[in-house]
Amino acid sequence: MDGAGVLGGFLFFLFFLALYLIPTIIAVIRQVPNMGSVIVINVFLGWTFIGWVVAVAMAARSVPAVQQVIVNTGQQMPRSPSSPP
Repeated sequence: MDGAGVLGGFLFFLFFLALYLIPTIIAVIRQVPNMGSVIVINVFLGWTFIGWVVAVAMAARSVPAVQQVIVNTGQQMPRSPSSPP
């Protein structure tokens, strides 16, 4: 096999490896909270079409916005002695 054939085979392999790992790439770029699960499902079950689709769906789901909770106890915070009233 000549050098061009080896290079072509290597590029073919890299292309299909990137295609196989699309769910992992999406999860890493989007920083989804279940990134570990996406990677495990993609690597171990991605060879089945259903496993790959599940991993894509998990990676592409909407990420919930961060919520800030403020608890109002009804009491006023005590002022420091150096602050004006």
